[in-house]
Amino acid sequence: MFQISHSEFLNGLRNLNRDFPLYVTSPEEGHFYFRRIPPGGWEDDHWYFAPYRTVLPLKNIYLPPLQKVCDYPLDEAETSSATVLPAVIVGAKACDVQALFILDQVYARGDYSEPFYVQGRQNHLLITTDCLEAGPHCYCTLFNHQPYPKREFDLNLSEVKG
Repeated sequence: MFQISHSEFLNGLRNLNRDFPLYVTSPEEGHFYFRRIPPGGWEDDHWYFAPYRTVLPLKNIYLPPLQKVCDYPLDEAETSSATVLPAVIVGAKACDVQALFILDQVYARGDYSEPFYVQGRQNHLLITTDCLEAGPHCYCTLFNHQPYPKREFDLNLSEVKG
């Protein structure tokens, strides 16, 4: 286990955002949402350590409701140029990460994989955070899960006071 101060962590996010878009948890009207920060758009008040999950699931980042999949018509020698660019996701919770495990079974490991989902899973850095409290719609303990992720993430953060 390693410790990093809040200011050092924000500096790390700022450095990552120089080259990559970030999806960070942000409060809005009493709830938490993933907010997309374009490369170079970082400000220190963009990220908030959300105490529980966001209203919209992590799935919406990997399988957005609207996504460009190709340009048409293609020249005979041309192939589709649509791709999922690398990004950093910060603040996903254990329940969303558990859902990714199920989505992986459907969209990445079946007979026919969904190429944009697979690219997103391969190209995105996933930084999870532990839940600090139960939200109004939380259910992880009903399914015998913990309020912290155990797998399917790149880095997990736990807030330590003091």
